[in-house]
Amino acid sequence: MARGNVGAEDTTCATWHVLTCRWAWMYRYVEVMIKMDDKLTEHDKFYGGDAKEIRQRLIEQKHSAGGKGTPYCLGFNPTAHTSGYILFWLPGTKTCQEEKVKISVTGYKFREQLFQSPSRLINWFKSHAMDLINRQQAQQQQQQVKFHKSQLTTRFTTENDRRADFYEFLH
Repeated sequence: MARGNVGAEDTTCATWHVLTCRWAWMYRYVEVMIKMDDKLTEHDKFYGGDAKEIRQRLIEQKHSAGGKGTPYCLGFNPTAHTSGYILFWLPGTKTCQEEKVKISVTGYKFREQLFQSPSRLINWFKSHAMDLINRQQAQQQQQQVKFHKSQLTTRFTTENDRRADFYEFLH
């Protein structure tokens, strides 16, 4: 009988150990996430206002710089159901671009890239800011070319059908 009780104590001890390890892992995970969050919100380019305020602030920065440069800042994600942050930037004069920045235990994810600090993310962004705009313009041009090719193909097919019909009419 004593032997059965010892087994029960061993099981309880093992269960307690597993739970303690899970809690310790969760605590470390949450602690890292909070530190990552703090680094981002304490960055010089972070602005805690809502999305409308941030957009207006970037427009004012652009005008005060005489229309030169590309103002940007980090802010909270305005979407209620999505966590994370947004990098707001103004490449033109009025339309603000917004790109998601996600925080994970391994770093900050932006444009499928992983960065160890907000400063590295910002530095990378500065040298690759226009990549998104250039990619969008290239896609638009490809779509226009495809549309024009499809129109030409339809037109030639229609003309060939008309010629065939006319040829049959003559014979």
